[in-house]
Amino acid sequence: MNSMFTFTVILAVLPAIYAMNITSLNACLTKEQSLQVDCRYEAKSKEDLKYTFTLEEAQKPSRNIASNKEPFSQDQAFTKKVKVEVVKSENLVRLTLPQLEKGQEGTYVCKLEWPGAAPIMKSVAVYKGDLLACSAISLLIQNTSWLLCLLLSLPLLQAIDLTSL
Repeated sequence: MNSMFTFTVILAVLPAIYAMNITSLNACLTKEQSLQVDCRYEAKSKEDLKYTFTLEEAQKPSRNIASNKEPFSQDQAFTKKVKVEVVKSENLVRLTLPQLEKGQEGTYVCKLEWPGAAPIMKSVAVYKGDLLACSAISLLIQNTSWLLCLLLSLPLLQAIDLTSL
């Protein structure tokens, strides 16, 4: 009897655990030199999503950037500067920080939570000199293997006659 109860609880909890996942976390610079961090997720739950973005730097405590959780203490360097957009139809939480500065470089962490599920998080290193421009091509390169990018670009290379080199 006790083992049957345990088995039932496991079967009830497992789908919730595996249904929540951060599929990608990408950072790029917009044309206006703003930092854009896209946190894409997979979720089967229709419950309210809670997000938190933090910045971690070597040998320093983490800094709170933005969150929709209460209570939340935002780092003064980010007060009234950041914009967070939740696009549920695209399973996306987007952080935009205008004019990325040296003191805002480091590891950005996206943490997502749904009621009744364990929090999930993913991080991305953000250094201004290393960031790609936000465009379809740069995001394709970030999220796709080089071999697939090469295969997809072959028709373009043939069109401009670079394959004969």
